[in-house]
Amino acid sequence: MSELSDARQARTVARFVDAAVVAIGETGIDRLSVSRIATLAGASRPTFYAYFGEVGGLLAELWLARGAAFLDWLVNPSASLAGSSAQEKIELEVMAEVFAVAHRIPELSEVVNPSVGEWWQTRTHGSEYVALKVAWVAAARLGEILTYKVDSDVTQAVFGEHFIWTLGHECQNPPPPLASTPLPQLSDPVATTDSMDRRLMDAAVKVISTSGVAAASMTRISRTARVTTGAAYPRFSGSESLVLSAFENWITEVTNENLSQIGPEGFGPDDFGLFVLAGLQNNRKIWRNFRVETHLEGAINAELATSMKATLRATNDRVVIGLGRLPATLEQKHAIAYWVHTIGIGMAILFNGGLAVDRLDHRMITRDMMGALLSRPLPASS
Repeated sequence: MSELSDARQARTVARFVDAAVVAIGETGIDRLSVSRIATLAGASRPTFYAYFGEVGGLLAELWLARGAAFLDWLVNPSASLAGSSAQEKIELEVMAEVFAVAHRIPELSEVVNPSVGEWWQTRTHGSEYVALKVAWVAAARLGEILTYKVDSDVTQAVFGEHFIWTLGHECQNPPPPLASTPLPQLSDPVATTDSMDRRLMDAAVKVISTSGVAAASMTRISRTARVTTGAAYPRFSGSESLVLSAFENWITEVTNENLSQIGPEGFGPDDFGLFVLAGLQNNRKIWRNFRVETHLEGAINAELATSMKATLRATNDRVVIGLGRLPATLEQKHAIAYWVHTIGIGMAILFNGGLAVDRLDHRMITRDMMGALLSRPLPASS
């Protein structure tokens, strides 16, 4: 490789980077084929290995080439997923996936985390309030991108951006000190039964949260659950069936736990801010990462996407009920429910990327957004 000219090296890397975008768009990162990448790049497998060593090396080059532009897009007020071309959507989906899985691919995280940290410092100027605005817009857009192929109606989530862009650079409604305010008691679901089905579903969730859906073979899930594959197969026809059941079961339990803490008047701005913060604590780590990974899989798995869409819409209907006292139409509340969904996914990705979004007082921005909502005309929800 050292014998090649710098220009030739750059052209070769660029061809492989372009090929990676196409290949990831086809299969997702966890099913990438070196042969397919090499073919798309018009090169050989030995050339791939000589340049990148492994897939993680190529992903690192992809991020170095396009990561900065992607991060800037996340907070560009004139940009939107709905307004992007088909090709732009593919690249946004690919870059969001690269960002989302970086925390479990060491060679990738070595370039992602420093670049994200530098971008964060440049964008926030050391201000907690500006950091909140950046985090909320970026998180919502990340969640929107990951959900789009599961449910394209998620573009309604842009409704929430309207209020963030209207906010200034300082908090208008400061809340009491966070240290004196207890967080909601949120946690990853805990099995209350020794049923074999539940043990297998919990094991599937744990495997997926650390390694992705592609790694969730029946053998690995059974081993994690400490049962034989022979005991697992009579209950589930295969890993896809088990993943579907696990997703439906866990999202139902998480939603029930969240909504059980809402008072009769529904969510207030402080409630939502505290729920965002509680969702970033260590006892929600498995759920956060499981939800991200299943959304990545839903982009390429039609059966999973169909199930997730139905579950997401049912969950949104319940969130709408929790928005009871919010001065908004039913259509706008559904848009806000999508926004709540995207915030949760995106915050998990930002947190995994090394950003200390768990140390921000999210009540500051939820209070000010409520103030903006009450004092300004509501935008259209789509």
